[in-house]
Amino acid sequence: MFLLSMRGLDTQPLSAEEAVLRLLGAWGVADHEVAQLGAEERLARCHTIAAGLQAVLVLDNAGSEAQVRPLLPREGRQMVVVTSRRTLVGLEGVRRMELGALTQQESTSLLRSVVGAGRVDAEPDAVRSVTELCGGLPLALRVAANCAATRPSWSLRRLADRLTDEDRRLDSLSAGDLRLNTAFSLSYSRLAPETARMFRLVSLVPGQDFSVPSAAVLAGVSLATAEDAPSGWAWWPCWVSPRC
Repeated sequence: MFLLSMRGLDTQPLSAEEAVLRLLGAWGVADHEVAQLGAEERLARCHTIAAGLQAVLVLDNAGSEAQVRPLLPREGRQMVVVTSRRTLVGLEGVRRMELGALTQQESTSLLRSVVGAGRVDAEPDAVRSVTELCGGLPLALRVAANCAATRPSWSLRRLADRLTDEDRRLDSLSAGDLRLNTAFSLSYSRLAPETARMFRLVSLVPGQDFSVPSAAVLAGVSLATAEDAPSGWAWWPCWVSPRC
């Protein structure tokens, strides 16, 4: 398996040309040989090698179709898996799969793998509270699990109680340089202004659910505009609000 971080949310994402250079190096093509090839020749060489591989190439955190389209296989048995916070609707001939939140069972398994089966199994009610307050988000659960794992004197109920405070929840979900609010802030900064405004407005809706028509009314936009907007922010958990 080969993994490439496409850095889709960075100010300078990894370009397709840079990705080709990295793949050629990973697949054993010498630097001096790569230097003698033009951009199209490098891409052709990359596809030739890929066609002979029975492997999985993961293009993680893609930001646009242009980043990944040249890297999709043309023949052979290589599988390419693209992960993105955007739908990349311009890609053709691909199978799309939307990943939702983790189930209660999956969330508990993640906590058990990090915190330890003994502590998790000893406090099932607290575990249920933690997973619900994390919204089933893998990153949030990982941070919460790291906090518990590095504080063996804490009960999981104490962790759940800290997460109950909506005003401090995002700040509580931090472990070293792994911070949930950093991931949210980065994604939010990449939203179009009108989408960002709608996101702020729907955070004022009481409860965890809202409809597209209600979002349109809140934002003062047409139903069609509201229907198009969610592709940019649908992954955001509804419990995140300005109060967090």
